[in-house]
Amino acid sequence: MTFRIFAAFFAVLVLLFPGLAKADTIGTVVEIEGTATISRGGGAPFALKLNDTVGMGDILATGEKSRLFVLLADNTEWTLAENSRFRVDEYLFDSEDTTSNKARYSVLQGGFRYVSGLVAKKENPDVSINSPAGTIGIRGTDITVAPDTDGSYDVYVDDGTIDVASGGGNTRLQRGQGTMIAKRGAAPLAPKDWKQGRLQRLREHLKLARGGEIRGRIQQMQPKQMELRKKLRERLQERKGLKKEGMNREQKQELRKEKAEQRKAAVQQRRSETETRRERWNEKSNEDDAGTREQRQRRLKALQQRIQR
Repeated sequence: MTFRIFAAFFAVLVLLFPGLAKADTIGTVVEIEGTATISRGGGAPFALKLNDTVGMGDILATGEKSRLFVLLADNTEWTLAENSRFRVDEYLFDSEDTTSNKARYSVLQGGFRYVSGLVAKKENPDVSINSPAGTIGIRGTDITVAPDTDGSYDVYVDDGTIDVASGGGNTRLQRGQGTMIAKRGAAPLAPKDWKQGRLQRLREHLKLARGGEIRGRIQQMQPKQMELRKKLRERLQERKGLKKEGMNREQKQELRKEKAEQRKAAVQQRRSETETRRERWNEKSNEDDAGTREQRQRRLKALQQRIQR
């Protein structure tokens, strides 16, 4: 009974704090050019390999002159430039019920290209990217963000619409428009069309040597993608069921009783330890007092002997 109670209690904790559970697989590494690493649960980073899986909270990082391409379960595409760091903070995707679909991403460093997948295919997508160029709200989009040679950040939209918020400023970019953030925390400039030279320089940050080959891999991966979506949906339904069922009144009462007994036992244990320490202290004090009396008697006897002499 006790085991079942704590199992139910843990299930509720997992619902309230998803980090307690093992992260679900939400994506796959499709391409690595150069070097890339992944770190999980605050652990040390280790080298990424093709077809490695990606979960929420994992931090992906690229090395010098490197690129990384990751495909998420809903076919969202992420390309990371060199010396970049990326993390999926929240990812909720149900392939059959899109009402609760949402995603939160963080680009901690460097540049990236983002191409929306199914998670953003609804009237008001709940998708955002926190990046060095500010917070970007997504509305079904293909965007590129990368640092320029002067330390500023360039943002360009190839398709869709985005809202860029930084330094107290906010601007909306449509297809074919770009903006610049002079430095981290600065407000974005007004959107405008870019000259070809500047646009080409931006694209070089994210250019993949085997771009055409990657398209073919993505097509071949679709059966695997469908299976991944199915597992995510099953996991989501399981969590919804646990949340709906929760713990009944009897289980909660037994759990409270169990915890009260544990607290009572802990108090008794502390009292017993305190009493033990007190007894040891008294024994030591008595020994010290006895030693002191013997020393005084010896000193007194020695004094008497000297007087007699």
